Amino acid sequence: MIGKYKFNDLISGSFILVTILITFLTLTGYLGKFNYILDLTADFKAQYLVIGFWTFFFFLLTQNKLWLVISLSCILLNLMEIVPWYLPESASATETTTGQLRVFQSNVLYNNKKSSKVISLVREEKPDIAVFIEVSKVWAKELAALKDLLPYSVLSQDSDNFGTALFSKFPLEKVSFEEFQGPRKTIIATIKYQGKEVIVMGTHPNYPLEKVGFIQRNSQLETMADYLAKVNNSVRLMGDN
Repeated sequence: MIGKYKFNDLISGSFILVTILITFLTLTGYLGKFNYILDLTADFKAQYLVIGFWTFFFFLLTQNKLWLVISLSCILLNLMEIVPWYLPESASATETTTGQLRVFQSNVLYNNKKSSKVISLVREEKPDIAVFIEVSKVWAKELAALKDLLPYSVLSQDSDNFGTALFSKFPLEKVSFEEFQGPRKTIIATIKYQGKEVIVMGTHPNYPLEKVGFIQRNSQLETMADYLAKVNNSVRLMGDN
C-alpha cells in the first residue's frame, strides 16, 4: 500500500515538474531580446501547448486545483501566440474583389535531394511569387525547371550552400541585393501588380544558435525594419530564420 502511494506521488510530482518547466520556458520566450538562449526557448510554443494539455487533463483528473490553474495559464499563453498563425489575414475590399497576390516560400535545405517534391508542390500551388532559402548551386539548377511557370527570377548565391532565389510570374524591376548588416544578402525587387508597384523581398537572416548569430540576426531585422518604415509601396517580405 505504501509503495502504491509512493508511486502515485512520483507520477504527480513528475507532472508538476513538467508543468513548472514548460511554464518557465513559455515565460523566458518573452525575454529573447536579452539573450540568445532565452530567444531559443520561444521556438517551441506548439510543443509547450501540447504538453500543457497533457498536464492539464492529469490535474483535472486528480483534482489538483493549484496546478490545474497553472497548467491552464500556460496553455492560454501559448494559445495567444499560436492561434494568430492560423487566422486568415484581413483583406481590403479591393483585394477581395480583384484577387490577392499569391506567394510561396520554402527553406529547401541545401543538402536535401528531394527537389522534385518541392517543384511539384510549387506547380500545385501556382504562386505568383516564390522565394527559396538555402539554395545550393545544385538546387539553383534544379529550380530552373520552374521557369515555365515563373519565368522571371533572380538568385543571390552567398556561398556554395547558402543562396536565396526569387521567382516571379511578373517581370522583376529595380532588383538590388542588400546586406542590412547581415551575413547574407536580401533580394529586393519591384513588380507591377494590378497597376501598382509592389516590392517583393527574399531574406535569410542568420540563425541565432550562438551569440554572434543572435546579434547579427537582431541587427539585420532592426535595419530591415528601418528600411521598410520608409517604403510607401506595398511590400511582400518572405524569408526564414
